[in-house]
Amino acid sequence: MTELKLEARQDYVQGVLIAVTFALLLAGSNLTSPLMPLYRNALHLTPLLMTITFVTYVAPLVLGLLVLTRPALIRWAPILLCAALVTCAGADLCLSSVSRLGIFAGRALTGIGGALGTGSASALVVAALGARGRAISATGNLIGAVFGTGLSQLCVSLIGNHAMRLTPSAHALICLLMLIPVVAVLLLRRADNTQMLHVRSNPVPMSQVFAHLARHKLPVGVGCLSWATLSLTVVWVPTYFHVMRMPLVQSCGLIIFLIASAGGQLASPALTRLVPGFSGMVLIAAGVLATFGASEIHWPGLAILGLCALGVGAGVSYRLALVVLTRGTRPVVQGSLASLYSAITYGFAAASVLISGFVGNAMGLVGAVILVFCLCAVSALALARPAPRLRQTLN
Repeated sequence: MTELKLEARQDYVQGVLIAVTFALLLAGSNLTSPLMPLYRNALHLTPLLMTITFVTYVAPLVLGLLVLTRPALIRWAPILLCAALVTCAGADLCLSSVSRLGIFAGRALTGIGGALGTGSASALVVAALGARGRAISATGNLIGAVFGTGLSQLCVSLIGNHAMRLTPSAHALICLLMLIPVVAVLLLRRADNTQMLHVRSNPVPMSQVFAHLARHKLPVGVGCLSWATLSLTVVWVPTYFHVMRMPLVQSCGLIIFLIASAGGQLASPALTRLVPGFSGMVLIAAGVLATFGASEIHWPGLAILGLCALGVGAGVSYRLALVVLTRGTRPVVQGSLASLYSAITYGFAAASVLISGFVGNAMGLVGAVILVFCLCAVSALALARPAPRLRQTLN
């Protein structure tokens, strides 16, 4: 009995530690959002170049995720996760150079680190916690985004332009320190993880993974729209409200949006009991209307409420789509599906952000942002009826 309790405790420690590590990795990808107005001024970035900083991150991320969707590679999850921490620390050092080349190189390395960490963290958490860990790829994204954006915005508020150097340096140090407990726990549970992630005796062909994905097109579509909305918000909101001269929304809006997104995901079990028919789509449309309507009449309070609604809608729907997609799958398949889901949704988001950059160069930043978010709202309304519902996570 004592041995069983000890093993259960070790499972819990691994699950929580890997979840925190994954959130830390994803925090690195969001450090640049509050810094973007500073980069824009210091490096004379056009709207297109601003979006290219996002695409430079997403392109290697998507390619890496596609490579790592193979179930046979999931057995290397412990090594891949440690490599992700080291890669993200190197990315931070590039970002701290505050040059165009350094930013693009740093963003690319951040994408590679995210690819190494997504499937491996998901598989290791499910191996430790079972079904409770299935939403790690979605929830970890948002919690990491809150931490990264909050840390970056705090540094901007306290030290101004020096934040462009010190913020990524602080994140690099945290990543390297996190290696110590991660390596210790993974070594302690090496035999258990090897058994859970071993696929040779029960191989899972990629055709099975793609067939599962083909049967669940709707959740993938909802995930694409949700993550595109989240990404567009992260890329554009600080700079948009800077141009609109609404400093309160510029400094606090994105953090509140991300907290609302993460809070909505964490509260999903309670929301399932209260509003089992909730999907998040209508809330996305309402959030867009309130946020950008408020920007036209300069009501910061309404804009922040709109960002709250937008965050909850997009966050819940992104997590919901992943849970529905991976429901009932084994850890090795979970890791592959999580990587593939992330690759598709990030790829769609990158294309959306890049297109918005071209539109911004053509018609100006303000007009392009309003147009793109209106398209997100219309798409959300179109998916409102067929979208997955929270009740489907109970099956």
